[in-house]
Amino acid sequence: MPEYADVILLVKRQSLTQVDRRIGDPITIGREYNNDIRSRERIVSGNHGTIFYNDTLKYSDHSSNGTYLLRAGTTKHIRQTVIELQEKDVLTVGDLQIILAKVR
Repeated sequence: MPEYADVILLVKRQSLTQVDRRIGDPITIGREYNNDIRSRERIVSGNHGTIFYNDTLKYSDHSSNGTYLLRAGTTKHIRQTVIELQEKDVLTVGDLQIILAKVR
């Protein structure tokens, strides 16, 4: 069985919330109640995206509106694709900012 590191996500809406999770456990994002990180904004899909580990930490966008990725001062719009995440990346999903704060 592989060893899993931990990932710390900071989720900013009106206040900052910390989400600690083992990398091997997926983190779901969306409007529906079964998601780990939820938004009520209509622009956010019911099952908007998933952060998961598959050799590296990745984000899979399942939405029709997409997600904004801020990396090293550059913003990129991603939609219905999988990207590799790096420490200090910021994902913007509707009213949420999800900051990849630390991978240990």
